[in-house]
Amino acid sequence: MKSYYLSGLITFLILLAWLTTGWSGPLERMEIPSSPNPVGSGARALGMGGAYIGLANDATAASWNPAGIGQLKKSEISMVSHYILRSEDNEINPAFGKGDSETIDDFNLNYLSAAFVIPQQKNNVVVSLNYQQLFDFNREWHMPVKLQNANTIGDTTYDMVQEGEIYAMGFAVGAQLNEKLFAGITINDWGNLFYNRWKQSHLQTGKFQIGPNEGISNAQKNETYQMDGINLNLGLIGKITSHIQVGAVLKTPFKANLDLERSLVISDTFPDFPTANQYQANQREYECHLRMPLSYGLGAAYIDRQHGWSFSADIYRTHWNQFEMELTDGRRISPISGLDMNEADVDPTIWIRCGGQKSFQLTNYLLEMRAGIFYDPAPAEHSPDDFWGMSLGGGIGNEMFTIDVAYQVRFGNDVGDSILQDLDFSQDIVDHKFFVSFIYYLHQ
Repeated sequence: MKSYYLSGLITFLILLAWLTTGWSGPLERMEIPSSPNPVGSGARALGMGGAYIGLANDATAASWNPAGIGQLKKSEISMVSHYILRSEDNEINPAFGKGDSETIDDFNLNYLSAAFVIPQQKNNVVVSLNYQQLFDFNREWHMPVKLQNANTIGDTTYDMVQEGEIYAMGFAVGAQLNEKLFAGITINDWGNLFYNRWKQSHLQTGKFQIGPNEGISNAQKNETYQMDGINLNLGLIGKITSHIQVGAVLKTPFKANLDLERSLVISDTFPDFPTANQYQANQREYECHLRMPLSYGLGAAYIDRQHGWSFSADIYRTHWNQFEMELTDGRRISPISGLDMNEADVDPTIWIRCGGQKSFQLTNYLLEMRAGIFYDPAPAEHSPDDFWGMSLGGGIGNEMFTIDVAYQVRFGNDVGDSILQDLDFSQDIVDHKFFVSFIYYLHQ
């Protein structure tokens, strides 16, 4: 009986481990449900589809193109909040179980900044301190999975909960070099001054039978990640004519420290055969490194101040083939696919965004209406996953303040197939975001 029990238990635990990449070691893949491209923040920019590299004319420019803050005429304090409603329709091969549909909602701080104009004899210099959300990790899965094992009874449930965000504290300087050229730099601190953490919790529960006895097996893994590093945003904006200006931004690659605290608990309980109960637990800490990729973009804007029209378009490239995780044993892994860097086939992504704005001068206020569309692919093994989106927005303000709002929807069908490749996994994702910005102008 003991030999029969051990044989069945070992088979069952092997199948449990097969369901989740890196179950018995540090995570070798990063799941970023939000857009993984390192774009900027703010309701004004996102209301125009995120086409802001060439326009960038408020304090959020420090995240899009730091040269843009050199265009500010007044010192200002700004805050941006957002609400996210994300739905994921997950599918797996019916031979392995059922998919599920999940909805996540979250309200959080998107951006906070203080920008100060320092008057100069010829051209102003602007400095700003900025706090920006870069990545959102919130996600939940709850799926019944069929294990191909004669000892199992019914479906095994797989539950995954992931939560947390990554922020950066930025110090930016922008200046007008001459009548037609602006330049700027943002130094981003990714967690040295505060904790940048996200968490994952995996729980797998199944029933199985050894001889005449039925048992319940639970396997739970909890992981907490902490990341820190520093990189730069470098930007230029040039005025080609009285109506046309172009911008360029480069966000430098960097090596980040990644600390992992991981606990694993596996228990097997036999109500009618307690002497066969098993319990295993361990906890470890790992020190890894993330090499964040190079990204850069170009933008152009057409501004007709007389009639209140402006249009902008951006193209942006991120070298996800350079994105890698260096594990404690020296292995270099692609966090996109979990494969060795020499085996991974991850291509850079190129997103395209365009948008427009119409201004209406009222008696005491300026009213603005905005709209935009974008293509925002996510990195994946073999080829990027296609995501598309659109946005609507508006704003109203005067010499003292401005309030901006924006709605953005981002969607992708049959994406994420490289996440759980052994289960023929795919997703349909719809991501709704609502942004509210408040800007208060400091009179000098």
